[in-house]
Amino acid sequence: MRFYIDTVRSAFSDLQIKSIEPFLADGNLECVHGIMTGTHTGDFVGIAPTGQSVEIAGIDIIRVDDGKVAEHWGVTDTLKIMQQIGAVPS
Repeated sequence: MRFYIDTVRSAFSDLQIKSIEPFLADGNLECVHGIMTGTHTGDFVGIAPTGQSVEIAGIDIIRVDDGKVAEHWGVTDTLKIMQQIGAVPS
């Protein structure tokens, strides 16, 4: 997970959270849908910077054990990112 976060942050240097909702919790599981915005200012999986603004949507589920994240599952709409930077057609 650290690799993916570092990759996204270096490619979209002005990354900001636009929204986080809905937030769901059940027992030791938490789930959130979030949208971030940023500008493509660095290499992203071999795609040179385009200067395009993007919205990045994702869903994250974590399992907490003794107050710490024990497991994480995440899905990011990478196809939508690639469309927004012109790497694949819309």
